[in-house]
Amino acid sequence: MPDQDVVIAITSGIGDMQGVLNLVWETLLPAFGPAPLAENPAAHAALRAQLAALQMPRPQGKAHSPLAASIADKRYRLDASPYPAEALSLEFLMNVNALPISAVEGLQRPADAAQVQLAADGVVLHLHTPRGVDAVAAGFDDWRESRVAFTADRPVLCSSIAAWSDDHTLCITSCLVETPFVRTHTLRFSPDGAQVELETRLNYAFGPNEPLRISGSA
Repeated sequence: MPDQDVVIAITSGIGDMQGVLNLVWETLLPAFGPAPLAENPAAHAALRAQLAALQMPRPQGKAHSPLAASIADKRYRLDASPYPAEALSLEFLMNVNALPISAVEGLQRPADAAQVQLAADGVVLHLHTPRGVDAVAAGFDDWRESRVAFTADRPVLCSSIAAWSDDHTLCITSCLVETPFVRTHTLRFSPDGAQVELETRLNYAFGPNEPLRISGSA
């Protein structure tokens, strides 16, 4: 806005961009004046406290499921779909120090299956595609960072957190921190652990944004 000598950067990933612009025109623009505002220490402190408390929504649930033991080491071949992952398997890990170097560093290597490695305090989701492997590290109590490509041309930095929403459903939320995008993977297992459905959704997209669902069987 040249008349106000102001540049506004909007980086939030929401579908209602008009709502954000309305706030700019209706609230922010009228607040600009020809002279600097008088100092208001109380309002400044309140703003700093509010900004410091902001956080991304995290999946609600627990860190453990009784189903985990029965699905460890099973391989689920995924049905054909636009999503590049071809299969998914689960392996328990006792601690994150046992993660392979490819998982820790987010390296890509050719493979024909996807593997999710569960740890006592976190989970690493390995998505194996024809072009390599994406290793998504997620904590149950805290956010974990990794570099993954998903469907992009190159790996990007993401921060992820996970939770079991019930005994048969594992949710992993990944914030692509250098972009406005948030990707959610939801893995739903049958009671006997023989079947899995992988649902992937984005917080918003430039165009249709229906969740992608892929079924698989052990």
